[in-house]
Amino acid sequence: MLVLSGQQDWMQKADVVGDYDNYLRCELGICDINPKDIVGLSLWPPEELFNDEYMRFLYDSVLKLGWRDSVPCDLNLELLPNGKYTVSSRGNHRAILARAMNIPRIKANVDLLIPIYFLSEKTHKQLEEFRLQQEEFEHEAAYLGKLFSSKGFISGKLDEEKNYRDLLRESNRISRIINQLLKEEGFRLNLIPKGLGVLKVKVQ
Repeated sequence: MLVLSGQQDWMQKADVVGDYDNYLRCELGICDINPKDIVGLSLWPPEELFNDEYMRFLYDSVLKLGWRDSVPCDLNLELLPNGKYTVSSRGNHRAILARAMNIPRIKANVDLLIPIYFLSEKTHKQLEEFRLQQEEFEHEAAYLGKLFSSKGFISGKLDEEKNYRDLLRESNRISRIINQLLKEEGFRLNLIPKGLGVLKVKVQ
């Protein structure tokens, strides 16, 4: 049995992220990362996780089958400007175990944190423009949503129903554009390590 201890120098997520106050979040998706770079946990204290029943189950599974994480989408990490990671919500046990067992690479769902003061003036301006557009769509959608919730979707109001769905679709489209804009800024600032497998795509 692998005996884990507190000597792995884990930090609490709030303390890790607290060094970067006022930041924006960019979704990078499923990435290939080195677990040695994970330094923070979202559950605390870590001693309660080190040798609990779930940790023993994971350890036995890795011994028998190797590292086979079929759902890396719920191993949620935040990538910090210093190149280190913290668990943002789920995945604490896997983060601890992968580091302790010296697993060379694992898959995880990664968000990049970009401090606002890192952003260029051009990016600030673009983000503001997109957010104003998004606020307009969301305001109109919220109005129609309240109308429908009080009266229900009326068959004679198909145009309004379509407009409501179109507004939501446009808001989601702008969210994707904003995320891609932040991703481009992450590459420009060299905040996204090359080995993650994140593709560069220009904002259209």
